[in-house]
Amino acid sequence: MGMKKFINFIKKPKNLYMSIAVMLIVVVGLTSVSFSYYIEDTSNGSQIMKLNKINTFIQSDDLKSDEITLTAYGEKTITINVISNNPYNNDFIIFHTNENVKVTANKKIMKNIESMSVQTYDLTFTNTSEEIQVDKLGIKNGYTGSDIEIDGIQIK
Repeated sequence: MGMKKFINFIKKPKNLYMSIAVMLIVVVGLTSVSFSYYIEDTSNGSQIMKLNKINTFIQSDDLKSDEITLTAYGEKTITINVISNNPYNNDFIIFHTNENVKVTANKKIMKNIESMSVQTYDLTFTNTSEEIQVDKLGIKNGYTGSDIEIDGIQIK
């Protein structure tokens, strides 16, 4: 019953054009309303890309601070854990700062650490001079594949 009236209404040419115009307005109106829910407002230009802080650090029961003191020609071995508290993999470099101290690791230090994991290394610090030396141990982080610059000597 209602459908027959609608078909008869559309058979008249001017009513057909009016129906098409109304349908277009309704469709355009609905799409613009629905898109506004999905498209973020970029008109204010204040969106800032947020970078996660990389939380990878060194932990050692053998150290009270980041400093290692060595007697003349002395040697000290410490065990360190490189711990990642990140939900993603990242790169890192372990380094020390004293040129008079030679540092060797018991195995190759990896460049990358997986998310939420721990890597353990034994580092041997050897004083190559006849004076007491203080060396500082550090870690520098970077996103996977990025260049990491350090202020010191890389421990490999």
